[in-house]
Amino acid sequence: MCIRDRGQASQINPIVLYWSAAAQRELGNLDKARELAERAANRNTLSPLLPFVRNEALDLLEDLDAA
Repeated sequence: MCIRDRGQASQINPIVLYWSAAAQRELGNLDKARELAERAANRNTLSPLLPFVRNEALDLLEDLDAA
């Protein structure tokens, strides 16, 4: 799935947000990656998908802060 396709995916799904953040990091868009990773890690919903990516999103934020 390319960046363009992710933009059309659900922007409240934490899995979509996490993978979009990871893609933005690879493209060098660190501010956008940080924004998306924060949204993925700090979703304030009862999403059953959040536990699958929360730790990875927090790790990504830690990596971005170290960069």
